[in-house]
Amino acid sequence: MNLTRTVAPAASLWSMEEVRAHLRAETADDDAFIASIMIAAEALLDGYSGILGRALVSQTWELRLRNFGGQRIFVPLPPLQSISSLTYMDQSNVLQTVAASVYQVVVNGDSGGWINLRNGKNWPTDVTYDDEGVRVLFIAGYGAAASDVPMAIRMAGLLLISSLYERRSADAASAINENPMVMQLLTPYRRVLF
Repeated sequence: MNLTRTVAPAASLWSMEEVRAHLRAETADDDAFIASIMIAAEALLDGYSGILGRALVSQTWELRLRNFGGQRIFVPLPPLQSISSLTYMDQSNVLQTVAASVYQVVVNGDSGGWINLRNGKNWPTDVTYDDEGVRVLFIAGYGAAASDVPMAIRMAGLLLISSLYERRSADAASAINENPMVMQLLTPYRRVLF
């Protein structure tokens, strides 16, 4: 399995004005530093490698698999919004599209989603023997705007930004780990894999 973000979110989780107000930074003197902290905090929370294991603001990802497998393809990044395309590389190295009539998309907010093979249908059998022969292009996230993301996640991010802003040294990581409110806010949204 190979998972790659192909289109980043169009909006940040926070505006500069929102973060500046939270930090009580009255001037634009630290805006460049604050912007870098915002990027770092968002990277810590967002995406497949983020600590939540989920997409926050809408973004597009590509999942590549060796083959179709069984009856179901698991889409590992919640919350799944939609499948843009399901394609595969045939044995002549030509990219083919699987017709939407062959499969059904099942959206399960906290678990990601699935692409189920419809009854009476079959996956294509001429998939190349490439490790990434099957490709699923999908959109995940709570919505296109930062306000669509649960407030608890956004607030935890603001607390992380505060810790990094106030403690501009190597011990900033311990400041984050010592903030139980951050973990309490994030715990309901942390993805647990079985």
